[in-house]
Amino acid sequence: MSPAKLSSVFLKAARNGDEEKVKSCLQQGMEVDHAYNLAFGLAAKNGHIGVLEILMEHGADPKDPDALRWAAQDNRGEVVRLLLENGADFDEIPKALQTRFRADWNRSREEKAWRACEKEHSKITRHNNRHRNLRQFVRRGRKL
Repeated sequence: MSPAKLSSVFLKAARNGDEEKVKSCLQQGMEVDHAYNLAFGLAAKNGHIGVLEILMEHGADPKDPDALRWAAQDNRGEVVRLLLENGADFDEIPKALQTRFRADWNRSREEKAWRACEKEHSKITRHNNRHRNLRQFVRRGRKL
Protein backbone atom coordinates (compact mmCIF):
# COMPACT_ATOMS: atom_id res chain seq x y z
CA MET A 1 0.00 0.00 0.00
CA SER A 2 1.35 3.43 -0.89
CA PRO A 3 2.32 5.76 2.00
CA ALA A 4 -0.42 8.25 1.07
CA LYS A 5 -3.08 5.53 1.03
CA LEU A 6 -1.77 4.08 4.30
CA SER A 7 -1.92 7.53 5.88
CA SER A 8 -5.49 8.03 4.73
CA VAL A 9 -6.59 4.61 6.00
CA PHE A 10 -4.82 5.19 9.33
CA LEU A 11 -6.44 8.55 10.00
CA LYS A 12 -9.88 7.34 8.92
CA ALA A 13 -9.59 4.25 11.15
CA ALA A 14 -8.55 6.39 14.14
CA ARG A 15 -11.45 8.79 13.55
CA ASN A 16 -13.98 5.96 13.23
CA GLY A 17 -12.60 3.86 16.09
CA ASP A 18 -11.59 0.87 13.96
CA GLU A 19 -9.03 -0.76 16.26
CA GLU A 20 -8.13 -3.57 13.85
CA LYS A 21 -7.29 -1.19 10.99
CA VAL A 22 -5.25 1.01 13.33
CA LYS A 23 -3.25 -2.04 14.46
CA SER A 24 -2.83 -3.13 10.84
CA CYS A 25 -1.54 0.28 9.77
CA LEU A 26 0.91 0.37 12.67
CA GLN A 27 2.18 -3.09 11.71
CA GLN A 28 2.68 -1.89 8.13
CA GLY A 29 5.02 0.84 9.38
CA MET A 30 2.73 3.79 10.01
CA GLU A 31 4.23 6.23 12.50
CA VAL A 32 2.13 6.83 15.62
CA ASP A 33 2.91 10.55 15.60
CA HIS A 34 2.07 10.92 11.90
CA ALA A 35 0.82 14.40 11.03
CA TYR A 36 1.54 15.80 14.49
CA ASN A 37 -0.45 13.13 16.38
CA LEU A 38 -3.54 13.78 14.29
CA ALA A 39 -4.76 10.19 14.67
CA PHE A 40 -4.50 10.47 18.45
CA GLY A 41 -6.42 13.74 18.41
CA LEU A 42 -9.14 12.36 16.15
CA ALA A 43 -9.59 9.29 18.35
CA ALA A 44 -9.82 11.53 21.43
CA LYS A 45 -12.28 13.90 19.77
CA ASN A 46 -14.57 11.03 18.83
CA GLY A 47 -14.27 9.20 22.16
CA HIS A 48 -12.53 6.03 20.96
CA ILE A 49 -10.74 4.87 24.11
CA GLY A 50 -9.67 1.55 22.57
CA VAL A 51 -7.85 3.31 19.75
CA LEU A 52 -6.25 5.73 22.21
CA GLU A 53 -4.95 2.84 24.29
CA ILE A 54 -3.51 1.13 21.20
CA LEU A 55 -1.80 4.33 20.12
CA MET A 56 -0.39 4.92 23.63
CA GLU A 57 0.94 1.34 23.67
CA HIS A 58 2.80 2.17 20.46
CA GLY A 59 4.29 5.37 21.87
CA ALA A 60 1.73 8.12 21.32
CA ASP A 61 2.07 10.96 23.78
CA PRO A 62 -0.99 11.20 26.08
CA LYS A 63 0.13 14.72 27.04
CA ASP A 64 -0.90 16.04 23.62
CA PRO A 65 -2.75 19.28 24.43
CA ASP A 66 -4.80 19.21 21.22
CA ALA A 67 -6.22 15.76 22.00
CA LEU A 68 -7.19 16.86 25.50
CA ARG A 69 -8.75 20.08 24.28
CA TRP A 70 -10.71 18.35 21.52
CA ALA A 71 -12.01 15.69 23.90
CA ALA A 72 -13.06 18.37 26.40
CA GLN A 73 -14.81 20.44 23.74
CA ASP A 74 -16.82 17.40 22.61
CA ASN A 75 -17.64 16.49 26.23
CA ARG A 76 -15.78 13.16 26.19
CA GLY A 77 -15.41 12.77 29.96
CA GLU A 78 -13.93 9.25 29.87
CA VAL A 79 -11.31 10.31 27.34
CA VAL A 80 -10.45 13.41 29.35
CA ARG A 81 -10.03 11.28 32.48
CA LEU A 82 -7.86 8.76 30.59
CA LEU A 83 -5.58 11.49 29.27
CA LEU A 84 -5.32 13.22 32.65
CA GLU A 85 -4.49 9.92 34.37
CA ASN A 86 -1.69 9.41 31.85
CA GLY A 87 -0.05 12.76 32.46
CA ALA A 88 -1.95 15.36 30.46
CA ASP A 89 -2.07 18.83 32.00
CA PHE A 90 -5.50 19.88 33.30
CA ASP A 91 -4.67 23.51 32.51
CA GLU A 92 -4.64 22.69 28.78
CA ILE A 93 -8.43 22.47 28.92
CA PRO A 94 -9.96 25.89 28.15
CA LYS A 95 -11.04 27.67 31.34
CA ALA A 96 -14.67 27.72 30.24
CA LEU A 97 -14.67 23.91 30.04
CA GLN A 98 -12.62 23.18 33.16
CA THR A 99 -15.58 23.43 35.53
CA ARG A 100 -17.34 20.68 33.58
CA PHE A 101 -14.53 18.23 34.33
CA ARG A 102 -13.15 19.57 37.62
CA ALA A 103 -15.52 17.65 39.93
CA ASP A 104 -15.07 14.41 38.01
CA TRP A 105 -11.27 14.79 37.97
CA ASN A 106 -11.15 15.58 41.69
CA ARG A 107 -13.40 12.60 42.49
CA SER A 108 -11.19 10.34 40.39
CA ARG A 109 -8.05 11.51 42.22
CA GLU A 110 -9.74 11.08 45.61
CA GLU A 111 -10.84 7.53 44.73
CA LYS A 112 -7.30 6.69 43.62
CA ALA A 113 -5.88 8.06 46.89
CA TRP A 114 -8.51 6.18 48.88
CA ARG A 115 -7.65 2.89 47.15
CA ALA A 116 -3.97 3.46 47.94
CA CYS A 117 -4.85 4.10 51.62
CA GLU A 118 -7.03 0.98 51.77
CA LYS A 119 -4.22 -1.09 50.25
CA GLU A 120 -1.72 0.24 52.80
CA HIS A 121 -4.20 -0.31 55.64
CA SER A 122 -4.82 -3.93 54.65
CA LYS A 123 -1.07 -4.49 54.39
CA ILE A 124 -0.54 -3.14 57.93
CA THR A 125 -3.49 -5.15 59.25
CA ARG A 126 -2.11 -8.38 57.77
CA HIS A 127 1.30 -7.60 59.26
CA ASN A 128 -0.19 -6.90 62.72
CA ASN A 129 -2.36 -10.04 62.59
CA ARG A 130 0.63 -12.16 61.67
CA HIS A 131 2.63 -10.82 64.64
CA ARG A 132 -0.32 -11.15 67.01
CA ASN A 133 -0.72 -14.80 66.02
CA LEU A 134 3.00 -15.38 66.48
CA ARG A 135 2.96 -13.76 69.95
CA GLN A 136 -0.01 -15.92 71.00
CA PHE A 137 1.76 -19.00 69.68
CA VAL A 138 4.92 -18.18 71.68
CA ARG A 139 2.93 -17.33 74.86
CA ARG A 140 1.31 -20.72 74.84
CA GLY A 141 4.80 -22.23 75.03
CA ARG A 142 4.79 -24.03 71.73
CA LYS A 143 8.00 -24.43 69.86
CA LEU A 144 8.32 -23.33 66.26
